[in-house]
Amino acid sequence: MTEAASPNTPRAPARLLTQILLAIGAVVVALVMVVLLFPWDVLRAPLNRYVSERTGRHFEITRQLGVKPGWTTRVRLDGLVFANPSWAREPELIRADVVEFDLALLPLLRGRLEMPNLALSQPRLGLQLEPDGRRTWALARDGSDETSVPMIGALTVDRGELRFLASAQGADVSATFDVSAAAASPLPLGFQAKGRLKGQPFSATGRAGSVLVLDAPLKAPFPLEVNAAIGRTTLRATGTVASLSALDGADLAFDLRGANLADLYAVVGVVLPATPRYAVSGRAGKSGARWTFTKLRGTLGRSDIAGELAYDKSRAVPLLTGALQSRALDFDDLAPLIGLPEQPRSAAAVAAPPGAPATAKPARQVAGAPAGRVLPTATLDLERLKAMDADVRYTAAAITHVRALPLDRAELRVRLRSGVLDLDPMKLGVAGGSMAGSLRISAEANPAPVRAIFNVEGLQLNRLFPTIESTRSSFGKLSGKIDLRGRGNSVAQMLGSSS
Repeated sequence: MTEAASPNTPRAPARLLTQILLAIGAVVVALVMVVLLFPWDVLRAPLNRYVSERTGRHFEITRQLGVKPGWTTRVRLDGLVFANPSWAREPELIRADVVEFDLALLPLLRGRLEMPNLALSQPRLGLQLEPDGRRTWALARDGSDETSVPMIGALTVDRGELRFLASAQGADVSATFDVSAAAASPLPLGFQAKGRLKGQPFSATGRAGSVLVLDAPLKAPFPLEVNAAIGRTTLRATGTVASLSALDGADLAFDLRGANLADLYAVVGVVLPATPRYAVSGRAGKSGARWTFTKLRGTLGRSDIAGELAYDKSRAVPLLTGALQSRALDFDDLAPLIGLPEQPRSAAAVAAPPGAPATAKPARQVAGAPAGRVLPTATLDLERLKAMDADVRYTAAAITHVRALPLDRAELRVRLRSGVLDLDPMKLGVAGGSMAGSLRISAEANPAPVRAIFNVEGLQLNRLFPTIESTRSSFGKLSGKIDLRGRGNSVAQMLGSSS
């Protein structure tokens, strides 16, 4: 006779464990079904009140709330109005017909709002940045907490409008976006912008891919085409960019034109010498905080220019490095460098950029100098010399249209460190001989101390003074040493105080 299994036999705990697991599974399935079938729209009114109270601004989903749960949850808001803080000039941060986004749940548990994808239909955006750090898109009540700024990976916009205000950057820009009806268009998103940027008139038009990658990893670059003008400078660029927030992964062919390279300091903070009108093309790339400019080709007035440059902003003081060459440097093109007006020959060589006069007027006297003075009195911007470091080599194989001083070639290294400008070494071909040495200008004091040291070898007198009758048939040569020291913020002051 077989005995019945007692409750204490080994099979009883196994059966009990199975029943517990089945019960847990049933609860989980029930919870999943509740989550999946939950009528999320009933939370719309409570959510509107919660966000409004938490941010101190009016928030409203006007028509319907939809949610597809998951580790990355899909949220759809049909009709959205979200007000700006009371200090903003635009009343609303966003008003949109439809807002759809992915919400990463794990970062949300740490208080971080991350949206890998965000799609906006017919949005109107009002963005404002204050000098004290307040931003309308920061969701903390004071608008300045970095952790309250949502992280947006990829953005899709259809038929949108945007206004961006930033007084510290001199920015007041309005833009519109629209997706092309042509499904096969490689650049479906068109945009137009106008207003003021860096305190100067600004306009831009262009096209891009339908998805703008703001903070995603560099694995989905999108195409970009832009034509922009700011002040007297124009830019045309085509290529790809992987991340818009910092232009990471940029690979662009560009054409840059303007009235003076020195104007770029106000626009992008790069310290460049004063030049006549210019037109330069090449390729631009960006990785991290480092920009590279390769295959540079162009003209500055009547002088050609070529080479490569790199601009590194990862340092405490940005650094510009590179090498530039000219086959022929026209001496007239050096006039703006020492404070003289752009010469007519230089102005006629390049088409006038926006905001510049069509032709340059011949200057009867030096710019900024009292009547009867010969030396330029335009002052050197000492603070600008402290804004950037540099190490750039430049060579000119030939110098043309020289009148007073018979220069025929030049080679120099430009180094700018902590406000001290060194042209060292500096080699000039003069009158069949050479001048080799250095020039130093320091912005550490005001007026700036200046020192020039040159060794002079083999200058031919008949070429050095061609207008003097007694030296025309001379075969004599001049050699020696020049050591000048002085102080000044202009050529006139520097030479006038030199000994």
